Amino acid sequence: MHNGAPTEVRVRVPADSRAPGSARRALTELGPELGDDVSERATLLVSELVTNSVRHAALTGDDMIEVQIQATPWHLTVEVADPGPGFRREGRSRDERSDGGFGMVLLAELASRWGVEPGVPTRVWFRIDRARWLGEGHGVGLVGGHAG
Repeated sequence: MHNGAPTEVRVRVPADSRAPGSARRALTELGPELGDDVSERATLLVSELVTNSVRHAALTGDDMIEVQIQATPWHLTVEVADPGPGFRREGRSRDERSDGGFGMVLLAELASRWGVEPGVPTRVWFRIDRARWLGEGHGVGLVGGHAG
């Protein structure tokens, strides 16, 4: 992220109960420059997406989930891909009696934008605009629309 150059991290994790933790650890490879707010939001969202892959994509222990993270001074983009059958973005409504079902709600609330690319692999991505969440003393600030 120095001098506007993007920083990327890619990991492939087995589709099992350890996958969300592995994805969270991948975020830490970007270091403290993300800022606390961006890092906390991204950690929660990547956990949700990877957990959705493990729970809902009908994957086996031999399947892999790919997590790609790209950070620039202006935004953080995370993409989670799995070989499952996919889903429609508008498709499911949350069952009020269920303990789960908040993943897409969290995406809508915490990400600047997000989307689904259907197919095999299915890709779900989100972007967090860093300028929106960075305050004084948190990583890169924006001055007049440029990294400062």
